[in-house]
Amino acid sequence: MKKCIIYILLISLFTIFSGCEKKENNNPAYYQCDKVLEYLSTKDKIGLKSLFCEEVKNNKDFDAQLENVINYFDGKIISHDNYSIASGDEFSEGKLIQKHASPIIYNVKTDTSMVYTVSFFTYIENEDTNKIGITLLGVKTKEFEQEAGYFIPY
Repeated sequence: MKKCIIYILLISLFTIFSGCEKKENNNPAYYQCDKVLEYLSTKDKIGLKSLFCEEVKNNKDFDAQLENVINYFDGKIISHDNYSIASGDEFSEGKLIQKHASPIIYNVKTDTSMVYTVSFFTYIENEDTNKIGITLLGVKTKEFEQEAGYFIPY
């Protein structure tokens, strides 16, 4: 009887834990969060630019604004809070029109003792393929509430 109970318990635990997975790994916004932080930390302007949508990249002052963001971010990232991602879908007549996400990453700490909040808006899917990617990026210091970023009006 004891073996039977242990066997049932082990099967139950195996069933419960085998169903656990990190759902965020399937969400492209998590990947973009990782990349935004990596590119800010390494001051990789080309990498950061690659995450933006074509419509934003074609804006005449985009490169200058992106340079401002890269220069504003001081240091290499040593820690940050978990990603907080709001997302949504828009349908019209049963057809997916767009899928978007708005990640915010709080307490992004660098080796220069700076603390930032990084936020952005991204289209993961859109019927207008020129809008797929980041459309807005904001980097804000915690201490001084100063902000740098690129914002495109829609």
